[in-house]
Amino acid sequence: MKLLDTATANGAGEARENTSYLQTVFCWGTFDGATVTLEASPNNSDWFTVLSLSEKAVKGVGLNARFLRGSVSGVGGATSVHLTLA
Repeated sequence: MKLLDTATANGAGEARENTSYLQTVFCWGTFDGATVTLEASPNNSDWFTVLSLSEKAVKGVGLNARFLRGSVSGVGGATSVHLTLA
């Protein structure tokens, strides 16, 4: 499930309905000072930080949240990042 695809600006991506408890998080790209955050929500309104990344990473997470989204903050001129769950 792609949460961020070539994100270049600050802000949250589109919320996606979570269909799996165990997820592998892949985050990569050119960060240029940016922080990528995986967020979870029980209601698509109140969002909670699951993890924040400022460099290429792969992480395993177990989430029983109904909605997930990615967000980006602190972007630089060359920022272009991806956040995918598998």
